Amino acid sequence: MHNGYWAILGAVLLLVLTGALARVGERGVDYAFDALGLGGLRRYRLGLREWYRYHSVGFLGRSVDVTGVYEPVEYDPGSGRRDRVSATFGRLRRLVILGPAGAGKSMLVKHTLLEWSRAPGWWRRRDVPILVDLQRLGETSGDLGGLVVREMERSRIGRPPRRLAAARRRGRFFFLFDGLDEVPAGIRDQAVVALRDFSRDYPLCRMVVTCREAAYAGELTHMGQPFSHVAIAELDDAAMLRLLRQLGFLRGGEARLVEILRGRPALLRMARNPLLLTIIAYVHANTAATPAGPLPIPVSRADFYGVAIDLLTERDERNAVAGSPARFSPADQREALRDLALGLIDGEFGPDHVTIGRGELIRYLGQWLEKRGQDRRGEDLLATFVERSQLLEPAGLSVLRYRFRHATFRDALAAQRLGDRPEALTARYVADPDEWNETVLLWAGASGALATLLVAELAGSGDPRHQLLALEILTESAEVDPALAQRLVDHFTPRLAAPSCEQRIIDVAGQLAGQELYSGPALYAWLREAALSAAEPLRSRARDALAVTNLADAADLLVALLEADRTAMAPILRMGQVALSALAASARSGSPAAVDVIALIGTPDATLTMVELLGRSGPVAERAAWRLATRTGDEATVEMIRRVRREKLTLDDNARALADSYQWVLEPFAGGRGVTAAFAADGSTALPVVLGYVAALLKTGTEPIPEDVVTVDWRLALPLAVIGVVNSAKVSRVSRWTEFVRSLDLPLRRRRAASLDESAATVDAIDRRLDDPLTPPARRDVAEALAKIADPRHSQMLAMLPRSVIHATLRSLVKRRAPRIDESGWVAARRKTPEPTRLGQIVGGLAAGYILALVIIGGYRLVAAFFTSAGGPVWPSWLVVGAAAVAFGSVALNTVHEDWEWLESLCQAALGVIAVTVFVTALLQLADWIGGPLAVALLFGIPVVILALVAVTLWRYWRYRSDAARLLPELLELAENPRS
Repeated sequence: MHNGYWAILGAVLLLVLTGALARVGERGVDYAFDALGLGGLRRYRLGLREWYRYHSVGFLGRSVDVTGVYEPVEYDPGSGRRDRVSATFGRLRRLVILGPAGAGKSMLVKHTLLEWSRAPGWWRRRDVPILVDLQRLGETSGDLGGLVVREMERSRIGRPPRRLAAARRRGRFFFLFDGLDEVPAGIRDQAVVALRDFSRDYPLCRMVVTCREAAYAGELTHMGQPFSHVAIAELDDAAMLRLLRQLGFLRGGEARLVEILRGRPALLRMARNPLLLTIIAYVHANTAATPAGPLPIPVSRADFYGVAIDLLTERDERNAVAGSPARFSPADQREALRDLALGLIDGEFGPDHVTIGRGELIRYLGQWLEKRGQDRRGEDLLATFVERSQLLEPAGLSVLRYRFRHATFRDALAAQRLGDRPEALTARYVADPDEWNETVLLWAGASGALATLLVAELAGSGDPRHQLLALEILTESAEVDPALAQRLVDHFTPRLAAPSCEQRIIDVAGQLAGQELYSGPALYAWLREAALSAAEPLRSRARDALAVTNLADAADLLVALLEADRTAMAPILRMGQVALSALAASARSGSPAAVDVIALIGTPDATLTMVELLGRSGPVAERAAWRLATRTGDEATVEMIRRVRREKLTLDDNARALADSYQWVLEPFAGGRGVTAAFAADGSTALPVVLGYVAALLKTGTEPIPEDVVTVDWRLALPLAVIGVVNSAKVSRVSRWTEFVRSLDLPLRRRRAASLDESAATVDAIDRRLDDPLTPPARRDVAEALAKIADPRHSQMLAMLPRSVIHATLRSLVKRRAPRIDESGWVAARRKTPEPTRLGQIVGGLAAGYILALVIIGGYRLVAAFFTSAGGPVWPSWLVVGAAAVAFGSVALNTVHEDWEWLESLCQAALGVIAVTVFVTALLQLADWIGGPLAVALLFGIPVVILALVAVTLWRYWRYRSDAARLLPELLELAENPRS
């Protein structure tokens, strides 16, 4: 009898177990190993939050919170709009990101890692991002695959070789190769070839490569290579203000600094770079105070760098700390840095002109000190430069090489060293124009009348490159001979109309036209006329040059052109806050285009202007409402609106009454803590009135929704969109749902298409369509499909919401569990309704007890077999011991031989043998105790009872979730706590 049970039950259970394992599949095995901690993805996720939450801006130890500071963006010169660089990751699987030093490339990479680590679990299982520091490529002798494995090991990701091998077939990784420009010069070509080969070997993995723009020669994007490229845009006014607030240098004086910079065009251009903006803020905050306040920021770049270098080298004296490295006088520091900078550009320390090895640098500084009779160590002086003045830094993550914190510090110091030797400067520039261009400009800015001699020599050289540099010197120095300057301007002005014209010429023309020197007013008048009536390309170039002038008259002109010519948007945006007054006047006169540009400027003043425009009627008010709805998710924007007093609003009585009727939208966020208090306000603030009126215009507006609006603040749009879609959806005919599914390019499963199972087929289709992050095109697809069965306006609004909200809403429509809902469900969203969880807990306890009882009973018999014949034959016990040894051995071997994929299958088979043996042994033991029939009934009857209780629990839970009043609270919870 026992043998019969063994044969029959063993065969049945093995078949069931085998089928279950087959359904788990290859990916399920990986997930199981990750859950056991063998894959290390959980550790990696948590580690990312610890390692990359804060990003050093590379100056004075200041760090910014990557989750809260600006994200670099790509600038589209065709439309003038800025798009997030990260938005290109989904559509461009091979991408090179370019930008100058300090532009934020590394911050973008860290932001990408953090975004993945904080995303819902389903997304973390796809395209795991791996940061690879290309500067370390020398450590693996140019072996890129080996470097990737090292980075994965360093990041505590388990089984790197096996995961990388699997990535060739399945993808699932997103490789972020940071710092192509920092690859050692000797293996740069090898690195480029390795990146190309890696792209070919891992076709299903996404790749991003970052590089300084000046160091990139198009190796990955030219001549049919698979990579695309984008350039990180300079900071706009709003991004400058956000970064300044993060730094905390100015303590409320951020807007004042930006206003000062607008009067110093040369420094404003510098401030568009995050690192240089940090330096400017530090200089402004630490310049000696006078009775009238801090001394003004220098006007010229050369003077600014002089002040900055003086301040930084004096920090060692002003901030001496016990136990710090030996201190050096500011004068000695400056002298040593000047000599070092000159040697770097001259190539004394290597061909890259940027970095120097640690050992070589210490020897150089030691010799420098010895020549001056100072008994100090070069290591101490290096520590002072790195830790105190912070003018030097390690190159990348390695401490084996060092460089200047920013290349212009090197150039400014070299210019100071050659201050009284113009002939030596000119000779060096002619020999290597690329390396010495910036140094010549900074030298000219500080050289006074000597600049005229240099300009004359460059202008008379006959070389167009040298002549353009002479023209640029006019923007740095105010002491060039006016007649010589006029000849240069006259020589280059016709170049603006040439088929090919360098952007440098356009920028210089704008800078000169915005000043009184060198016939600036005459040049401005010529550009103004060209912007109005000249043919292309001169007309566009003249407008770009006018944007550089930062003159109010230029802003008025460009804004006047905007309504008829949208190409004027790009130069207006370049002017930023300067154009705000003209844009506001245009919007008040009825221009929706002006409202769009105001929103893109994005400064606090722009936000207040949009609030004012809500009081206008028609398209302008609606456009302002949509633009505000895209920005109220930002706490700074909400706080700015909160400061507006009710009596200052320009809304009439009808508008205020309409705003009051939509206060229910704000109800879940009007109290409590955290996100629930986001819209809390007292009786004097205009915040609830503004937000209520915005919600009203979103709901009742008659103008088309702006095409470029793809996401809005879900707190305003969710109740409006969901109520509108659910109450207007017409889903009575199966053909409507079939049309919806097919419009998403998702054919029904064949076995379900025959029966047109409306619910199941549509749910499957929605699951597959929404399983990826929703890009703007995907959102438009969903909106167009929904518009076939529901109100188009509400459908478009729903497509702007978080993925989880769209998913849950569509599923509710398919299941028809919420035939009609109203605002009462949203108002009561915070009032929790008890879920029917009691029965579920009982079912869970029964199932756990059943499994535990099987283990105890079966284990008892297996152990007893070793000591007494009453336990039955001993070979099942040895079978379990052997299977356990195989399971543990396969796991141990897998840590050493990660490429032996069959070890996982062996482990699974061993665990299956253990499970079957324990179950059958428990059955036999119970049969001995209570009889065979009763044992079979008990062991198989309990699971049937548990399954019945599970079915009842699921039915009750479905009834609970099907309640129409539960839909909005559920969506609120999903939006606040995204999950898969």
